[in-house]
Amino acid sequence: MYGTKIMKKFLLTLALGLFAFQANATHLLGGEIIWKCKPNGKYQFTLVLYRECGSSVPISTAAQTLSNNAGVSVSCAYISTTDVTPSCYAGTEPCQAGAGLSGLGRMQKYLFRSGDITLTGTPPAGGWTFTWTSCCRPGSVSNITNAGGVSYWLRATMYPYTPPGSTTPLSAGTSGNATCYDSSPDFLEDPQVVACANQDVVYNNLGYDPELDSLHYVWATPLGASGGAVNWSSGYSSTSQLPSGTGSTAAVLSGEIGTVSFNSSQTGSFATCIGIEAWRCGQKVAEIFRDIPVVIRSCTVSAGPTDYCAANYTPVPPEFYLTPDSSLVNPTVLAPVTNVSGDTVAYRTEAYPGDTVRFTLKATDPWTHPNCAAQKISLEARGGNLSSASNYQNANACLFNPPCATITPTNGTTGLSDISGSLDALFNWEIECNHLFYQEYICGSLKSEYEFYFKMTDDQCPVSLTSYAKVIVKVKNYMPRNVDVSNTCISQDPVTGAVTFDWVNDVDTGFNFDYYVINHIDTLGNSTVVDTIYDWSTQTYTHTGADPNAKNAYTIQTAGGCGLITIPTDTIQNIRVGLQAFPPPPNSSIARMDWNRWTVGDTSTSYDVWVEAPANSGQWTQLGSTKDTTWI
Repeated sequence: MYGTKIMKKFLLTLALGLFAFQANATHLLGGEIIWKCKPNGKYQFTLVLYRECGSSVPISTAAQTLSNNAGVSVSCAYISTTDVTPSCYAGTEPCQAGAGLSGLGRMQKYLFRSGDITLTGTPPAGGWTFTWTSCCRPGSVSNITNAGGVSYWLRATMYPYTPPGSTTPLSAGTSGNATCYDSSPDFLEDPQVVACANQDVVYNNLGYDPELDSLHYVWATPLGASGGAVNWSSGYSSTSQLPSGTGSTAAVLSGEIGTVSFNSSQTGSFATCIGIEAWRCGQKVAEIFRDIPVVIRSCTVSAGPTDYCAANYTPVPPEFYLTPDSSLVNPTVLAPVTNVSGDTVAYRTEAYPGDTVRFTLKATDPWTHPNCAAQKISLEARGGNLSSASNYQNANACLFNPPCATITPTNGTTGLSDISGSLDALFNWEIECNHLFYQEYICGSLKSEYEFYFKMTDDQCPVSLTSYAKVIVKVKNYMPRNVDVSNTCISQDPVTGAVTFDWVNDVDTGFNFDYYVINHIDTLGNSTVVDTIYDWSTQTYTHTGADPNAKNAYTIQTAGGCGLITIPTDTIQNIRVGLQAFPPPPNSSIARMDWNRWTVGDTSTSYDVWVEAPANSGQWTQLGSTKDTTWI
């Protein structure tokens, strides 16, 4: 009996221990891994973890290790914890543990970051992959089999990159000479994990890339222990991660824009994983993943004794409009980008240095709260070249090159929130040459693309609704057009030797002009810049230093468009005529003239031959015309 009692006590203790482990493990909601290429050539890694507020177990603030196949130790120290919980007009839902508080989408964000890490050599074809793992996923997740026993396997992959024209990929450097070449994409938006059942939902993780690499969004498979794929429950898959049965509209992910849209008739918690691929010059250079569940709640309106408008309350996101400023010299044109359903998911516009991109942002929500109060509309915006000031109005502070885009309220408010159910603001960005980012030059193009995200959010309960807009600004450069020398006249002063020639300037280049370059070519073929002309209207030039006894040749180039310069014009040259008489004077009866062509390689120009007779009489008679360079 004694032995039996001891055995029962041992088994009970073991069972309680296992139960505690499972209960404590499911406090983790997911996360992501990113990295940054530092100016010193080293890498800095960031691990983001999300915690379920309904659990009483915190995430450990001890340093977290990222496993990898790059042969380095990556330890990320704890940085901060912030609440990421739904808010509405009735107040922010608290992040607290307690009965019935799990599975509501209330969460905390834990940030861990490494010091500067030196990577050496080049990644293999499959890339260097950095991972972090822990058990377990919330047991409430219904689209994964036995979710409570499935681990998280967060990952991010750094791929090799071979610049155009090179045959070998870039190296991350050596232990004594770190030379990182790429930062991963990042998420501008904290994950939206809460949605209401039977409502149209649109959210965006707002990816961006510090090097302006092209981004592509994909559904990705959540991974479990040892990097193995999770087992999906019946009706779900890597490309169908949210409810799609009767009464639900399956989730659609825009690969170009990153928006996810769906309407679920089911409530519950559903695992999702979205990857962002970064592409440069046609090569995938990085890929990151956000593994996080989406919680779909029943959002019924509870009418209190003073909620007179509850019967007519309609939960819809704000109506959001973008209107270009048509008063600009070069008006902004916002071309819609549509998805397969024909819905507008973004806008594209093009601009050149010297242009201004300007449009208004307007949102309205005509439906009052159940207590008849107007909705509060708030604007948040993100973008690498958007002002990083809290009010978006400092044009000198942004991630990329200033001047930065700014946003200014225009409906009489001092901020970007308005409790009247309507909000108006003005987006303004003055484009300059430094917005032609270097990466696009490497890829052989003279343009850069900047993405701006705008989010108009109301304050309805229990989950506020959001309308998104994305604007992609393509900053373009254009090669200036060169002058026209097809009808140039060139002459040389017989006394001073000065050579004068003219040209016709290009009208369009007047808007994209810096200066003309006058090149002189000597008899040995050596080219030398003899002058620079900064007045676009100039159409003639005299070279006073020309050799009166030599053939003098010239080309013209036009500079403009943020440091661009055209190829030289056709070579124009003064015509040197050789004259021979047969037989020798004074009994000459035949004259032969030879001359050089006025532009090198030209065979289409006709030359008129004239004779003065009698000599020194001033009376000239045309003998004929020829396209050759000899007349007898």
